[in-house]
Amino acid sequence: EIREMIKKGSNFFEEHIEKIVLAIVGLICLWLLITRVFLSPNVVSYDNRKFGPVDIDTHIGEQAELLEDKLNDKPEPGQPYKKQVDGLIALLNSAIDNIDTTLYPPIPPNTLIDVGDNPAYRIPQIGEVNDVVVERIRAAAYVPTEEIDEENVYDSTNSEPNDIDFVTVEAKFDVARLMRSFYGSFAGEDVPEEWRDPCLANPAFAAVQLQRQELLADGSWSDWQIVPRTKIDHRRKMFEAMEKVEKLPLVGIKA
Repeated sequence: EIREMIKKGSNFFEEHIEKIVLAIVGLICLWLLITRVFLSPNVVSYDNRKFGPVDIDTHIGEQAELLEDKLNDKPEPGQPYKKQVDGLIALLNSAIDNIDTTLYPPIPPNTLIDVGDNPAYRIPQIGEVNDVVVERIRAAAYVPTEEIDEENVYDSTNSEPNDIDFVTVEAKFDVARLMRSFYGSFAGEDVPEEWRDPCLANPAFAAVQLQRQELLADGSWSDWQIVPRTKIDHRRKMFEAMEKVEKLPLVGIKA
């Protein structure tokens, strides 16, 4: 019986050997189809897409045709040139033309406080100007050949084209700290109550000046010099800082 079973098993294997081989070959072909065709290792990424060896050539060919069409098209006309002279002259003109020159400093309120014979205050800390930034631009401009004043403005004077340097200066100043310093010196808790003056504790900005030093030939620096306002500003005298009471106008404050 055992011999008959072995003989039958051998016969079954011999009868189905071709089918088994075909099944194995089919599985191998299916594996090759999936891994080498559908999941081809030759796929490349281009233009945020994935392409096979044939598809990449087709895609690049289409892109080349589109580029060729653009190159063969007629060039689009550019923007027409606009004169920049008017804009340059507007930059050179004073930015304060609309200020009324008849105005004078406001009259302070008549607030009288009896502070005794000899009040003594602590000098407030003014602070420093920080984060200074300087920029320079060289350009061409119409430079006046005559002196500019309120009667002889820039638009009505003779001028000639010349090179000019535009220099801008920027800085930061801690105004809040200055206010606290003034308040502490003139109206703080350390000041006697009869000496406290709210007017002195509120500083007023009268003017802003720009000063500079020049490097001399011997390598030393000159004294600080006030940088004047631009020569084309016909109202520059309005902004001259008056550091003494005697220079104030006759109207406004009475001595």
